[in-house]
Amino acid sequence: MNRLQRGFTLIELIVVMVIMGILAGILVVFFRPAMQNYFDASLRAALSDAADRAMRKLTRDVRVSVPNSVRTHGGQCLEMVPTSAGGRYRTAPDINNAQSLAAEPGRTVTAFDAMTDVSAAANDWIVIGNQNPDDVYIGSNRGVIDSVGAPPVAGIGVKRVTLAGAGMSVPAGYDGARFVIVPAAQGPVSYVCQDRALYRISGYAFASPGACPAVTASSAVVARNVSACSFAYNPNPGATQESGYVEVDLTLEEANELVRLVFGVHVDNLP
Repeated sequence: MNRLQRGFTLIELIVVMVIMGILAGILVVFFRPAMQNYFDASLRAALSDAADRAMRKLTRDVRVSVPNSVRTHGGQCLEMVPTSAGGRYRTAPDINNAQSLAAEPGRTVTAFDAMTDVSAAANDWIVIGNQNPDDVYIGSNRGVIDSVGAPPVAGIGVKRVTLAGAGMSVPAGYDGARFVIVPAAQGPVSYVCQDRALYRISGYAFASPGACPAVTASSAVVARNVSACSFAYNPNPGATQESGYVEVDLTLEEANELVRLVFGVHVDNLP
């Protein structure tokens, strides 16, 4: 007994393929903008996150920098001296204990008693009373720590700080009794815009008047896809005393997507 064999004819198959192609084209027309918007939004979000990270890192360095150490070298380079710790020191000898050591204004000291704990290591720098922008870079109020230990007797201080070499000069007339610590491995720090990237450069020597340090293969990249960048610093905005203001204009661009971030950082220049 013969049975009738049913199936698709070639014409039917071709018609189905044409219809499917038309439907696929319609779907692409409707869904492609939505998909493109999704990818564009994702790219903008990534650029915004990168700009935000750069802002946070730069802002932190500026806010913990040695007072009056922020300076610019043209609009593409911002330099500062970030600190890692600080404290207070004895400004006059203890009249009841001859073993006390003070960092008296206008004198050179090789050791002194700190009245607070000192979070520092050998070869770190200590800076006192940076009232003029170039002092810390020249080194007139900067010394190298040789050791930090307990004072010889109790009651004269929390720590005894001993300086290397000939010691350091305490600025005359400075009575703030505050010091800050600059890590030896860090030194000055510069943010440099170059080759569509924002770099953070550290570990180079102090210099005055100074210049923008060169970008090398080992320079840390803070942000990529930088299409525009500028730094401006006003050491005395308006009538505000002992306070500066850094303004940063940063633009990141990739695949025709652009994010521009303009932000400012107040600088505490009170030593």
